[in-house]
Amino acid sequence: MKQENEMKGIVGSERCTKVGYQLETMPLKKSGSRYLGYALIAIIMYGTLASLVYGGAAFLLVKGVVVGIAPVQSFQRNFYFSSLMNVWQGHAECVEFDEVLIYKPKIGQCHFANPEFDTTLTFDKEGRIAPVRSSSGEGIAVLGDSHAMGWGVGDNETFSAVWQRESGRRVYNLAVASYGTRRELLRLEASGLLDKVDTIVIQYCDNDLSENLIFRPVDGATARSQFDGMFSRRSGGLIYMSSVLEGIGRSLGEPLIAIKRSVQANPDFAPHYEQIIQVFADFPVLSKKRVIVFYSNTYGRRFANFPNGSDRHSPNLFFADLSLTSTDYFLVDGHLTKSGHSTVGKQLRAVIERVS
Repeated sequence: MKQENEMKGIVGSERCTKVGYQLETMPLKKSGSRYLGYALIAIIMYGTLASLVYGGAAFLLVKGVVVGIAPVQSFQRNFYFSSLMNVWQGHAECVEFDEVLIYKPKIGQCHFANPEFDTTLTFDKEGRIAPVRSSSGEGIAVLGDSHAMGWGVGDNETFSAVWQRESGRRVYNLAVASYGTRRELLRLEASGLLDKVDTIVIQYCDNDLSENLIFRPVDGATARSQFDGMFSRRSGGLIYMSSVLEGIGRSLGEPLIAIKRSVQANPDFAPHYEQIIQVFADFPVLSKKRVIVFYSNTYGRRFANFPNGSDRHSPNLFFADLSLTSTDYFLVDGHLTKSGHSTVGKQLRAVIERVS
């Protein structure tokens, strides 16, 4: 009996040990599940709140109201670029086919608007028109993309117009939205203006690098196909909803994106410089002109090492690192505002006077 009781005691002890073990581990399991539940609730609440803010930001932007407060501004920017943005070169009334350049500005007027601006652009065979006053001496050709063309500002508000008005020199604005440096120079060659200018100003943008690497003139049929493809964008409810969801997705990741931006170094200009020099080598006529290169990147993003002054290899080539800030750009669209163009025009005039 004693032995049996001892055995029961052992069994009982073992049972107690097992029960005790379960009692010790159950709170840990519950705690882990509880924290997982809290995390899931937090994610759901964050996603819901961010989606609501995104929806409100999108609604305000559609109504033409831009909010300069983070993260609403970032949400508006995400919605704008994913779903709302009108692209100038995507309007058939604004551009026409060109066998070499794919497209070029159509002669005449073109209405172009987005939430932050409502403009009319006017072009003739010498580029975007600006009020011409009496001018003397040789002129200046301005090349570039949408920043130099004057995306979002009136004919008399581009920095070319400002420059022409204040300097007394004829300024030809040949810039075209989305052109890279190579296409800009091809347009200059075809313009018939080379004999009328002694100075060529090139506005560079960080997205020019990709086109400078790949763009080459193609045969007429291929060029035509590429041109027609500019106006055959898919549309419809599902496509639009997909774009909206893309913008929401970007907005949900905005905190991480903001952290990445805060620690990310400014872009390196070295590969851009190398490609620019290679492009210039294909246009010997540049050696007979004064060439000035400055840059304007989206949202005023600065290059880390953009040169400022005479090029070390070409005595007729100058780089100008202008003093531009985010206040010179539209909050959502990211192109130069009227005041931004005024700043560029005045600073470029000072550069020209210094290198002349």
